Amino acid sequence: MIIDVNLIQSKKDVYKFDASCKVDDIIVCSAELLGAIRDKNDT
Repeated sequence: MIIDVNLIQSKKDVYKFDASCKVDDIIVCSAELLGAIRDKNDT
């Protein structure tokens, strides 16, 4: 299994990724992911 993730875009502390998972060179799953960075004490 190979997981490939690429950063598509970032603005301030928000990041957008494109991800895919391959088994035997066949894509079995793909997704667009959003992630944000925030302070550890921010609730």
